[in-house]
Amino acid sequence: MACAAVDLAFDHRGRDAQRGRRLRALLVSNWSVETTSARALTAEFLRRQTADAALSRAQALRQTITWLMDGEGYTDPHTNKLAFSYAHPIFWAPFTFVGDGGR
Repeated sequence: MACAAVDLAFDHRGRDAQRGRRLRALLVSNWSVETTSARALTAEFLRRQTADAALSRAQALRQTITWLMDGEGYTDPHTNKLAFSYAHPIFWAPFTFVGDGGR
C-alpha cells in the first residue's frame, strides 16, 4: 500500500486509522520537494514494484533514484528546453523508507 498523503493518522498498533489496514512501510520525504520530480519518482517506484514481485522496496527505491538521477530532468513546457537536471540530491535524497524495506 502506498500513501501519498502528508497527514496520516495511526492508532497505537500502527494501523492506518482511516482504512484499518496495517502499514508495513511508508515512502516518506524528509523535507519539501519539487513537485514534478516527486511525482516522477513515486510513479516510477510504484511501476517497478508492480512489474517485479521479487524486487524489494529498498531495491526498487534505489533503482528509481538512479533512474531519476540519470534521466533528462525537467523540460520547460513553454520553451521545450532542459530547465534543470534531477541529478542534484535535492530531488532524490529526501526519500526514505520507514518500516519494512523488503517485499
